[in-house]
Amino acid sequence: MEKLQELNVYRGKETNHAMRLAICSRSGDVVEPLIQPQWYIKCDGLADKVLGHVAQGDMVIHPAHHKNELNRWLNNIQDWCISRQLWWGHRIPAYNIQLADSQSQEGRF
Repeated sequence: MEKLQELNVYRGKETNHAMRLAICSRSGDVVEPLIQPQWYIKCDGLADKVLGHVAQGDMVIHPAHHKNELNRWLNNIQDWCISRQLWWGHRIPAYNIQLADSQSQEGRF
């Protein structure tokens, strides 16, 4: 406070503050902040594979002018936080591949 007064920007002390409560629009409950652990999917390995296949011509991008955008995006890839999507009920990128000549391989790319 002393420094603010020295700079002539102190405007007094007010202790009568109205508190703002976050209220859920669905249930009407008070929303309390709660720190949750975050889960991430490491994406750089997959991005490198895609970039390699595109560079070798194994994967073709249509229309071709989107290739620069794909390269820009994959060269700046970040890990994907899936815990936020779990919290809001979005599906996570887990799936089950059914191969005709072998057993299912869950979660495999």
